[in-house]
Amino acid sequence: MLKPILIQGAEETEVNYLRTLLKDIEEKRIGNHLFWVGKLDEYPVVLSKTNVGLISSATATTIAAINFSPIAIVNQGTAGGHGKKVRRGDIIIGRDFINLTSFRIDRRKEGEGSDFKGWRIRAFYTDNIHHEYNKADEHLMGIAYSLKNEYKLGEVRIGRIGSGDIWNREADRILMLNSKYGTLCEEMETASVYSVAKDFDIPVIGIRIVSNNEVLKQDYRKELATDCQKYVEKVVRKYIKELDK
Repeated sequence: MLKPILIQGAEETEVNYLRTLLKDIEEKRIGNHLFWVGKLDEYPVVLSKTNVGLISSATATTIAAINFSPIAIVNQGTAGGHGKKVRRGDIIIGRDFINLTSFRIDRRKEGEGSDFKGWRIRAFYTDNIHHEYNKADEHLMGIAYSLKNEYKLGEVRIGRIGSGDIWNREADRILMLNSKYGTLCEEMETASVYSVAKDFDIPVIGIRIVSNNEVLKQDYRKELATDCQKYVEKVVRKYIKELDK
């Protein structure tokens, strides 16, 4: 029996196009999470609406891993751009991630206040650097990047995704994350998805479209979620061709 490809999106706008592509589709609800089981190019695919945030995406990914035993996970959707070189419409292929809400905070005594600028992202402070073993699958990254010349709305980049239950809108902080930690974008699911995929030994790739960039004053455009799904469609179809061989 063929193992399905699991494709994820957090919101309705991030799964609605892909859902129209599936044949013999069946909707399943497990807990508070929706899954659509069907076929793409005659290969089994499970589409998952994870809901927004690290906890929801971790739960949805764990449920899918246990119930569907996917051969690979493709997490996709929109993200906010980091830095001045990443523009709205660019595609980010997540080589790895950092958890933007995991901090190591130095001790301060009562009355000494708080200094948020001194909070360090924990993965870069400890010797056990989690992004070193929470990376995307090299083969899936290769497939995703090989299609870059077919994408016309912006550039396709491979790099680091910032992920956490946070929505940064301070330009200076975004620029710091970009320059100090090398983030190209931020969103709210990748950290959980990559971590759960690692736990279950499932190849994973994250593909994000930049829907806004606070530094460049580019406002959010939700319709770009469809363009991301169209890119993901090409990636999955190419992957299926390789599996068929």
